[in-house]
Formats: sequence, C-alpha cells, structure tokens
Amino acid sequence: MAAAGLYSVGGAFWEFGEPDWELTKLFLLIGVAEDHDSNPIKLGLGRLKERGAKIISINPVRTGYSAIADEFVGITPGTDGLLVLALIHCLLEAGQIDLDLLVRYTNAHYLAIDAPGDPDHGLFARDKQDKPFAYDRRSNDFVDAEAVGTDGALLGTFRLPDGRSAQPAFAHAAERYLAPEFAPEAVAARCGVPATTIRRIAAEIAEVAFNQPVVLDQSWTDTAGRQHQTMVGRPIAATGLAAFNTVRPLDGPHFTENYVLREMGYQIAPKHAVKLRRIAATLAFLLPGLLTLLAASGIASAVAATAAALSALIGMFVERWLFFAEATHVSTIYYGR
Repeated sequence: MAAAGLYSVGGAFWEFGEPDWELTKLFLLIGVAEDHDSNPIKLGLGRLKERGAKIISINPVRTGYSAIADEFVGITPGTDGLLVLALIHCLLEAGQIDLDLLVRYTNAHYLAIDAPGDPDHGLFARDKQDKPFAYDRRSNDFVDAEAVGTDGALLGTFRLPDGRSAQPAFAHAAERYLAPEFAPEAVAARCGVPATTIRRIAAEIAEVAFNQPVVLDQSWTDTAGRQHQTMVGRPIAATGLAAFNTVRPLDGPHFTENYVLREMGYQIAPKHAVKLRRIAATLAFLLPGLLTLLAASGIASAVAATAAALSALIGMFVERWLFFAEATHVSTIYYGR
C-alpha cells in the first residue's frame, strides 16, 4: 500500500503528499517514525541540507532523522501537541497570523452560536437556506460565509437576527490558546523544552513565513473560481502531525487507549495463530500453485488463473494481518500489554 501510494499520489497512504523539498527554508520534523515514508523523506532531507535549509527535529530520541537535523529538540513523550499549542500561543501573541488566508480558505470567520442550553449551542449559525453566517466588515451585515469577496470578521461578538449572540470560530480558538496555561513558561516543564527555546522557534517560524515568502510567477485559480497571477507561499513545512487534512489539539479516537490497542494490539490473532498460518499458506501458496498447474494444462485455464490470483490475494492479506497482529508494537509496550 505504501509503495502504491508513493507511485500514484506522491506519498504513502498515511502521509498524503510531501513537503516542498525544493522551496522549504524551515522544516520541522515532529515525532516522525522513521519507517514512515522513509526513503522519500531521506532523499528530501538530503535536498534540504544541500540548499542550506534549516531542519528542526522534535523527538524524544536523537536517532536517524534527528541525528542529521540542524537542531534537535528533545521532548517528553506524548507532549508534542502541547508544544505545538505553545507555538500557536506565541504566534497569536505576536500577531503573526495570516488572517487573509484564514478568511479566504478556512471556516475561521464562520459565526458559532453562543447560547448555552440551546441544542445548537456551539454550532455554526445558518440562514434559512442553511448557509453559514459570517459578519462582513465592509457592509456591517451578516453574509453567506462562503460567498466570494466578503471581509469576514475574525474577532468580536455579534447579535444574530434571532437575537442570540455569536462569535467567529477564530475568536474562540484565539481566546483558548492565548490563555496562560498554553504559554511556553507554563508548558516547559511538562514538555521538557525550555520556554526560551519554544519562543525562539515560534519567532523563527514567523520570520520565515512573513519576511521570507516565496512568490511563484504562476497563474492559478482557487476553489472559489478566483484567478491569481502569482502564488505566494510560506516556505515552512512540517510533517508528523498530518491527519486527513484535519488537525485538532485532541482527537478522541487517537488519544484513547482503545483505539491504539485495537489498531496495533490485536487480541484475537495470537489465539488462532497456527490456524491462520495454515490458512495463509494454503490460500497464498498451495491453492494458487495447484490452480496454476490446472490452468497450464488447459483445463478451464481462464477460470483457474483468475481463482489462483484471488486466492493468492486473500492469502497474502491474511499473512500480512497475522504479521502485524503477532508483532510486539511499541503501543502495546506503552500500555503494558
């Protein structure tokens, strides 16, 4: 699957693409397992080193990728997200946020209903056509948040047509992550990373993003149909925290014990390992071999060849599943299983 992803969409199925190795000036590796997309990442890191781009590796151990990084930041296991929120705190504090991008390409300006006790409290306010509301700063009125050409407010409290209050989604995020509990000084001890280091890395991110942008002389059309003559990029890349284009401080299924153990610590397979090995050997090797001989003899050759291929596919699937099921994954060690 990994190889198929690399040759088709440019990245393994768990990576969904790669950083811009040619233009990136600052690259952050955050908790990256060295068996994930390893060969392309190694080649990419080599290109970054050749160009003089800075590589910062944030990891509990200094091996592999971290060993060649320009800066290694040792971190307490399990606190990557907290460190990232501290970086966000610093960027918000300094006002180093691309507000235009947030309004143009995200739902940061959508108005969230503030009506505790109501069933739709915390949900996006919508009009009768079920379109999300935003507050346009040009017309000082409520508009379709997805309309092109509006200037949605990112901060403030607004009175909806039904009389209830609402705030832009960004305002909630800013209030949350500007809280003192996410300041570098507050998280340093838990992360094992000095507050001065966190603030310096945040400043480096802002410096590269806003003072060293990459401008490509390439016309393009965005998803809203707007045409642009150039493309402005922030030459910063990070890998290790991607998750289906949605990033959350805490993603329920991933930080609970059940998900990790069900994904990496199977309980059924070891009990039936012998039986499963026999099934895998039969379906992946013995049966396909017999069917191939049958096809070669000219007896129902097409049917036999097809059945051989299907049998081998199913057998290899069972064998691969058993391989992972019997492995002692680091996640099971962590939970003492």
